[in-house]
Amino acid sequence: RRNDRRIVDCGQDWCLQPSLTRDGRLVYVQKQPGVSAGWETAQIWLLEPQGGTPRPLFGEETLSGFQPSWSPDGKRIAYYDPSVRGVRVLDLATAENLLLPTTYESPGSWSSDSMRLTFMETDLTAFRPLTLAYQVDFATGEIHRLLGNADERYEFGLPQVSPDGDRLVSSARPSEGQPGVQLWVMQSDGTGVQPITKEVTFTHARYRWNPAGDAVIFQRLELGTSNSVPEIWVWDATTGDSIRLAE
Repeated sequence: RRNDRRIVDCGQDWCLQPSLTRDGRLVYVQKQPGVSAGWETAQIWLLEPQGGTPRPLFGEETLSGFQPSWSPDGKRIAYYDPSVRGVRVLDLATAENLLLPTTYESPGSWSSDSMRLTFMETDLTAFRPLTLAYQVDFATGEIHRLLGNADERYEFGLPQVSPDGDRLVSSARPSEGQPGVQLWVMQSDGTGVQPITKEVTFTHARYRWNPAGDAVIFQRLELGTSNSVPEIWVWDATTGDSIRLAE
């Protein structure tokens, strides 16, 4: 820790959810302290890589937002706006602020080319609430549903799109029964399912593709024991094998 230095001082407020670009631009959330303050008090701030004084992302406008997420190319920022209940995507070049209505409080996940964003929504009109996945294409402006043919007996997490755009990895848990969350690789419409994990006594999360798209890294935790510790695993798409990297 000898090289640590504080770059932002929020005073009595809370500094949360930092997100960095490759060139060192930082966005973070500043909100009133305490859980009871609510996310409506949260604002996104920007700090340039050369340092200086942080500034509100939206200038003098007091717009709320949290969970900021840079696109890989650093040209857009996705964040959740609680005031309108939706994901907003800010284009820094044009100042256009696209709204994607959803009650699912997550900024979504970016494709590796920064041209698509995957986000979630909960369908409360179904017999049993369903979590649905959608993807917006910034080149065409079109929004289409992912996992359209997925088995509705399962609850899915936020899909992560492979770098080539051909496959998804997502968490899947039976709507009724076992609590363990498993990981599946599949086509974008939900077909061609290939389970990565099958251990029902373990739950899995924090899944990501590697840059080459031939492996998935994820976290594993054993259920039903007080001695369980988180483990980091990687699944090899070529061999289908998984190995533990760290405990």
